[in-house]
Amino acid sequence: MAESARATSSKPRRIVLWFRNDLRLRDNVIVDEAVQSIRSKEYDEVLPVYCYDPRFSALSRWGHPKMGPYRAAFLQECVADLAANLQQLGSGLLVAVGKPEEVITGALDGAAAAGNLVLTQEEVTSEELAVDAKVARAVKGKAQVIRHWGPSLYHIDDLPFGEGLHNMPNVFTPFRGKVEKLCKVRLEFPSPGTGQLPLPPSLPHSLKQQLSAPLPQWQDLPWPAGYTPQRPTANAKAALQFKVSRLMLLLIYAVDVVAVGCLPSVSAWL
Repeated sequence: MAESARATSSKPRRIVLWFRNDLRLRDNVIVDEAVQSIRSKEYDEVLPVYCYDPRFSALSRWGHPKMGPYRAAFLQECVADLAANLQQLGSGLLVAVGKPEEVITGALDGAAAAGNLVLTQEEVTSEELAVDAKVARAVKGKAQVIRHWGPSLYHIDDLPFGEGLHNMPNVFTPFRGKVEKLCKVRLEFPSPGTGQLPLPPSLPHSLKQQLSAPLPQWQDLPWPAGYTPQRPTANAKAALQFKVSRLMLLLIYAVDVVAVGCLPSVSAWL
């Protein structure tokens, strides 16, 4: 497909690297796929993108926000870390507040008329699959959308249960035993090196502005109308307090167990 596009357009063939729930550079299949595609000269440039999709922070059908302040704060920190790591490699991250089918279509401005590529992680939930379909329709004719599995320790294609998972155990213990016996964890993908995710050297002015703009602040996130929660404050002792509370629960449990004479059966937990 890329070769046919080269014959009909002198503009560069672009990879839009659409980050979603996996915001790592190391051991990230779509990042490695982009590196290999650039190395093989199948594509010319890479534009990493992250979208704060307002549909995933809207109110649910029951009237509750789908994303609370702690998750939002964690997500902000992860996006900032990803952007910083990409900049260290000579790349960058276009961060937008908007629907991916609109943002990604815009991220292809200035690229070849056809033969471009959108790389993203494969998702499984109905809302995310609906977004996948909208993105594919929006870029049809200009780019192909390729989704790669990546969110689990064992790759879904390596599970020993046959097509359709027809012989998968209904209970966890035999499931775990079969997986541990018959499956191997795939080798991790390497981190990209400096210059291996080359940004487009020439971008339309609007994309240049988005790429160089400061990251969205707390008030810029797509909160539901009338709802902007206070950002959680950092607590340096939070991890210690959590560990102490867990230890206290274990000690209380141990006292109860000793009282009924069953300590040996739970010694591994202590």
